[in-house]
Amino acid sequence: MFILVPGTYIHIGIEFMITPILLAYVEQLKNTSIIQLGINIDGLPISRNSKSNLWPILISIVNIPILSKYVMPVGIYYGRFKKPGSIFEYLNSFMTEMKSIISNGIYLNGKIYNFIISQIICDAPAKAFILNVKSFNAYHSCNSCIEEGTFINGRMSFLGVSSPLRTDDSFRSKKDEDYHKGPSPLEEFPINLVSTVVLDYMHNVCLGVMKRLLTFWVKGKKPIRFKSVEIVSEISSQLIDIKPYFPSEFNRLPRSLDELEFFKATEFRPFLLYTSLIVLKGRFTKQQLFQHFMLLHCAIKILISNDLYITHNSIAKNLLMSFVSQYPTL
Repeated sequence: MFILVPGTYIHIGIEFMITPILLAYVEQLKNTSIIQLGINIDGLPISRNSKSNLWPILISIVNIPILSKYVMPVGIYYGRFKKPGSIFEYLNSFMTEMKSIISNGIYLNGKIYNFIISQIICDAPAKAFILNVKSFNAYHSCNSCIEEGTFINGRMSFLGVSSPLRTDDSFRSKKDEDYHKGPSPLEEFPINLVSTVVLDYMHNVCLGVMKRLLTFWVKGKKPIRFKSVEIVSEISSQLIDIKPYFPSEFNRLPRSLDELEFFKATEFRPFLLYTSLIVLKGRFTKQQLFQHFMLLHCAIKILISNDLYITHNSIAKNLLMSFVSQYPTL
């Protein structure tokens, strides 16, 4: 453990955490020599009544299903009031060890396991922090394209749908000067910085778009709300009636829309993908609102399918383009 202004940091170790798991499953890994790692970095408060927070660095193995259940902390920062002051100091121990493991692998039982970074997953604030780019609410903050934001009614909005996409080359060369705050330590990794630091489905879609739509329909302005308060009660009753039929693979069971503000991502997800088709049809003042939602539903169903996202990717893109284009008007 060492001081990392304005808090402290302990590096547990990547090899220290991974080795026992690889040894435990050595038989299942006899035909595998390449390990794909997922990395997650995020900040979280220790409790509701404290300003103290943790910034753990977590890793997981993503290409071997039997090992994907293990999420391992390899470094943890603790601070009383703020996140780490320097992204370079925060990631220094992790970067040093990870680069060594990528270059040399890990030798176990007469076999060398080689490692690659498959994905880095963060929410919007943490992503901006580790990439050392403008915050998600800045004018030049989109991680995917160079669209400039427009400030409307207290919110930063990105109105275009056809701006040039960012690339690994444009990121590393700092082509968009308004986007970058400085270099990122992740540039030292042999990865595509745009595609490897992925779009976060949980925050962007489940806790983002789906939560906002449901909030509009339940509590929004009259033209986009459900037809009546009674309709909200009917939908809530239907969701509760569906509970006994939810298979165990779902993390959470449906609950009443009266508790909407407390819904988790694992509740918005099954609503978007499954239960919405049962409870929403015929409940809107305008049928157009349901048709608009179906654009999102169909696109996400395609994109989360291991097969369909390859064969129907262009269809999903067109559906999402239509959804985004119609969204401001509706």
